[in-house]
Amino acid sequence: MLPRAADAALPVETVNLDEVDLSLRRVSDRNLLRAIQEDYFARPLGYYAEERFTGEVAEEVWTGTGETGNEINRTMTTRLPLGEVLADRAPGIYALTARVPGQDPYDDAGATQWFVLTDLGLTTLKGIDGLHVFVRALSDAQALAGVELTLLSRSNRVLGSAQSDAAGHALFAPGLTRGTGSAAPAMVLAQRDGTDLAFMSLTDPAFDLSDRGVAGRPPAPPIDVFLATDRGAYRAGEVIRATALARDGVAAAIPDLPLTAILTRPDGVEYSRQLSAEDTAGGHVFEMPVGATAPRGAWQLDIKADPDAPALASQTVLVEDFLPERIDFEMSLPEGPIRPGDSPPLSVEARYLFGAPGAGLAADGSVTIRPRRALESRPGYLFGRHDEQVSARTGLVDAGTTDAAGYLVTAVDIPSAPVADRPFEATVRLAMREGSGRPVERELTRMLAPSGPMIGIRPDFDGVVSEGGEAAFRVIALGPELEPVQMAVKWTVNRIRTHYQWYQEYGQWNWEPVTTRSRVATGEAMLGEGPDPVALSSPVEWGHYELVIERTDGAYVAASTDFYAGWYAPADATTTPDTLELSLDKPGYRPGDTASLRIVPRYAGTALVTVMSNRVIAMQAVEVGEGENLIPSPSPTSGARAPMSPPR
Repeated sequence: MLPRAADAALPVETVNLDEVDLSLRRVSDRNLLRAIQEDYFARPLGYYAEERFTGEVAEEVWTGTGETGNEINRTMTTRLPLGEVLADRAPGIYALTARVPGQDPYDDAGATQWFVLTDLGLTTLKGIDGLHVFVRALSDAQALAGVELTLLSRSNRVLGSAQSDAAGHALFAPGLTRGTGSAAPAMVLAQRDGTDLAFMSLTDPAFDLSDRGVAGRPPAPPIDVFLATDRGAYRAGEVIRATALARDGVAAAIPDLPLTAILTRPDGVEYSRQLSAEDTAGGHVFEMPVGATAPRGAWQLDIKADPDAPALASQTVLVEDFLPERIDFEMSLPEGPIRPGDSPPLSVEARYLFGAPGAGLAADGSVTIRPRRALESRPGYLFGRHDEQVSARTGLVDAGTTDAAGYLVTAVDIPSAPVADRPFEATVRLAMREGSGRPVERELTRMLAPSGPMIGIRPDFDGVVSEGGEAAFRVIALGPELEPVQMAVKWTVNRIRTHYQWYQEYGQWNWEPVTTRSRVATGEAMLGEGPDPVALSSPVEWGHYELVIERTDGAYVAASTDFYAGWYAPADATTTPDTLELSLDKPGYRPGDTASLRIVPRYAGTALVTVMSNRVIAMQAVEVGEGENLIPSPSPTSGARAPMSPPR
């Protein structure tokens, strides 16, 4: 996207060239949807695609030559000024192609850069009440009123038109968004006074909010049916009993609504259907027998209000020739500490459920150790480095066969631990085969004693330290017997900052996070000298921190934990460069409250804050500077708007 300004320019990369041949094509608003559907848009064009694109889709509006910098055998980046070329051009989508002078286009079609010349920024949100469109100026993020918005279908038919209001908002009726096939909505086109144009494709993936902590159940439709069966598996000849509850969008019962249950076989053929015309508070009960000769496999139960409409609720059940377990067994490990690398005896007692001992039954399985950062005997304490990834380890158990009394004792080789600075948990999973050869599985979990001394850290705050407050901790040192031991340590509090380094490789741009640590406070302490843990504290400002404790009087042992200082929501360092660090002042708000949002942008500019709930949307543009900013944002008030889907 290029701004409508006199200094508009595009970069071009060349090697051993003094100039390039340039060709500028424009795609009108009538052909914009076609260019996207035929896969021309935002892609390089080969020779044949170039010929068809220029002859049928786009219009060539300018040709010329661009001078480029040139140093032998070096990649040169040159800024191509386009202000004069685009000064009086009509709004639309443009494609600029650069070619090597004199080169046969069949051998090398050149490089093509697509761009749109506009100041219109569009955001769409789709809900059950329709399609919301917000128009903002890209230059200052302010709302734009009077922008003509057109909703186009896949067949390039105009589905509807609207005009943005003073808040830059327009709403298309929900019926316009429910078309299928060629009538499905495909694009929103925005035009302002015939001098500016922008578009938003509705067929591309919407912005995924699942990693922002907002994943959840989709908005409830007008008829929301909850379906549950009494079991998940049935034998042939049994009866499938199902309960269906009909509720509206606010979970209120829908009485006097007939529901039809349709049972479908695994091959997709309808097996039976049942109508329930009577309900109690919107509840229906169905009993659907399955014949003794019914096919085995996964059956599907659908609940419908209109037999010709899609199902309101569905559930899959199994119809199989299964038998209940006939044996049971118990496992036990000896009392006392067990450490990684030990081979303790595992005792197994097997019996048939009708009382006889489980004699001559073969058993085998596995043992897995997994790292843990906490001990039940020391609640609140964390052990090991928080930034060190320790993987689980698994070993095999060849238990053998039970004796005549159903007993079995075998040695279990516990895998050795990759590190000794944290506790581990061992899970023994054993499978014993009954007479038919079918295995019955049981598992036993046991905490392991550490292989060496450990350092434990317990924060004296709940969740987040207040800004400008003291981050206080309690620290202990435990020996292999989980008893306090003396240990000299050095402690350090670091401030953690994450930046992003962009780089280009094989013509593609990528990024990687760069984490820097700056020391805030440090000191030394002797652990285990008294009955109480050692107390540590350090003043902190807003941000992301870590406490690192290292042993100084023996074999190296370390422990660390990260924490946040700020407001209620953690000032989380983002994992992708397209999100910002932010936090709120409260865990929740009532309608009409004001939520104070702290945002840390990487550059000064205008931030557009969108507040979405299941009833209303609010958008507010605010000026922010580089660094920390405090932004009051209105909490949603009660209203009648419906839940929103992810935005584009």
